[in-house]
Amino acid sequence: MTRDPQSPWAPRDPAGAGRVLLLAAVLGLTATVGWEVVAWLTGRPDSTAVSAATALLSTAPLGVCAWVAARRADRVPAPVWLALAALQPLAVAVMSITARDVSVSGQLGFAYPAVFAASQFRRRVAALVTAECVVADAAVVLTLQPVGPALQDLLVVTCGLVTVAGVLVLSNARQDGLVARLDALASLDPLTGLASRRGLEDAAARTLATLRADDPAGRLVVGLLVLDLDHFKTLNDTFGHPVGDAALVHLADVVRGVVGPSDVVARLGGDELAVLVRGTPGTVDARAVAVHAAVTATELPHVGRWPLSVSVGYACAAPHRASFGSLYRAADEALYRAKRQGRDQVVAAGPVLDDEPPPAPGSDQGPFPPATKVPGVPSPGP
Repeated sequence: MTRDPQSPWAPRDPAGAGRVLLLAAVLGLTATVGWEVVAWLTGRPDSTAVSAATALLSTAPLGVCAWVAARRADRVPAPVWLALAALQPLAVAVMSITARDVSVSGQLGFAYPAVFAASQFRRRVAALVTAECVVADAAVVLTLQPVGPALQDLLVVTCGLVTVAGVLVLSNARQDGLVARLDALASLDPLTGLASRRGLEDAAARTLATLRADDPAGRLVVGLLVLDLDHFKTLNDTFGHPVGDAALVHLADVVRGVVGPSDVVARLGGDELAVLVRGTPGTVDARAVAVHAAVTATELPHVGRWPLSVSVGYACAAPHRASFGSLYRAADEALYRAKRQGRDQVVAAGPVLDDEPPPAPGSDQGPFPPATKVPGVPSPGP
């Protein structure tokens, strides 16, 4: 059985949960055994060498489990993590009743599982374990005290546990929101609003995995278009970088207007854009031609009649034959050939093979078969 990282019962970070559990186990064992030893040495009637040994033996298994979980956190299934969190309040209650310890220090033991659950798990588990701590403490105080003092202690401990758990849960929620915001920013290009290189790679990984699972016969392909705005440096040098930025925004808008609803458009850096396409080879061919035609049919509105053109290189392959890396290498090589052959054209790469090394930079030789210039109509796909 493997851990499901999306399970609501799994820790937010298994490695971190293992370390926290081990720390809590060590400190809890030290406090429990130390309390019994001190009580025995100071002559507490119910504390003896036997009770100290019993405390050690009853807490040692949790310590061993915590050590194993810390060492093998990535292999621990979600139900085991949940069991480790849920068993802690029971262990504290059993030890308190056995030692007849209803002191504040004894009831403080319920803070360990509450803190562990609230800091390492999602809200549902944190609430369940905290509630379990309250119920376990009620069992302890009602067993060892009259009802009046027991209810007083239970009220104070409950408020303390809920406060600590609530603060940790709210803090984690705030942190999750910030992380999600940072992830979103890292996945978007701030100038054009397109996906970033990271966003494109994530989308490609999901698309490849989905097609491998849903289309094992390989009827569909994944295509990648890579395009450069021709003479972008001249535009920047002539009119300045603000106009160059406006040209990139305009290019992004044009490309977005002609791609399909499931396509992913990204800015790879500078004036280089990419389009991830899922469909048949003919779909990819047609998309490359459509993007090229749409750009050349427009003019940059910010500087009068400045014609725009792009060089487009593209490649496509069945998901089981290629990875995103090999697809990108092939498309980039096709783009290089389009630029070397005069720009303002579409060039299709040959068949993409995942086990081929990338060609030497600037070399006509390499693992890729000769690329095909596409004059304006879709060429046969690989």
